[in-house]
Amino acid sequence: MRIGLLLFDDVDLLDVGGPYEVFLTASRLAERDGHPAPFEVITIGDAPVTAYGGMGLVPTHRVGDVESLDVLIVPGAIAIDRVMGDPAIMDAAARLVGRADLTASVCTGAFVLGKLGMLAGIGWTTHFEDVQDLAALIGSDRGVVSPWVDEDSIVTAGGLSSGIAMALHLVERLAGRDLAVRTARQLQYAWDPKLREYVAVALAWFGDGGRDALHAYERRVQPLVEEHGGTVDLILEPSSVTGWDGLPPDEIHVLAFPDARAFDAYVSDPRRADLSSLRSEGVDRTIVLLGHRSRSF
Repeated sequence: MRIGLLLFDDVDLLDVGGPYEVFLTASRLAERDGHPAPFEVITIGDAPVTAYGGMGLVPTHRVGDVESLDVLIVPGAIAIDRVMGDPAIMDAAARLVGRADLTASVCTGAFVLGKLGMLAGIGWTTHFEDVQDLAALIGSDRGVVSPWVDEDSIVTAGGLSSGIAMALHLVERLAGRDLAVRTARQLQYAWDPKLREYVAVALAWFGDGGRDALHAYERRVQPLVEEHGGTVDLILEPSSVTGWDGLPPDEIHVLAFPDARAFDAYVSDPRRADLSSLRSEGVDRTIVLLGHRSRSF
């Protein structure tokens, strides 16, 4: 798969360098395992450029020489108004978008996509300080503060280092979660692959068997959750629950799954039925909250 990064003067270096390193590292790890490199990474521009702060960058390919891309990445800039006002940059972006199967932006690069009319009717993000400005520019109320937003053929990332998180997401999407997780580990970058987890939060009160029975049940449940791609977090002995009218729960369980389908598969797993007696002994009653976790704020 061919990944192209558009270069221009005053580009934010991390917007380019972050995704660049992610895809290069993913390919290096694949090759180290004896597999073909999944990504070819190129930089695109018609002349050497100077990034914000003064570092020089030399493109590997001219705009007119790029016939097709699997992914185009449009980085941002501090002076994004100047970028949008430069006909050469906007023309290059428009031409490359037309040759790419998927277009992604980093930080204020979303302004370029917005000006090209690519964000109409879909969700998007940009640097948290600029969400309102971009919303006003394109007349959209779909902007959120998030590490990235994936709308199939359009993916937008938040500010600066979010380009790394978004690129890891694209590695997962295009080459699998295992390679993405290993790439993040190799980069020593803290990354949550399950950005939009489906979560079950259970408030639990001990049954007749008390704490030991509940923990025995939890130990049997955890492998089932993990088989379905989920994780289990426990809050033990919450001392109080603000606003709670009555005896607070003895424990709070947070079960997180990649999506609702994975959660439903866990719930319908026949092995859970085999644990019904252990569950009834360990848990007197529960209150369960279901929904999608949001990273917006």
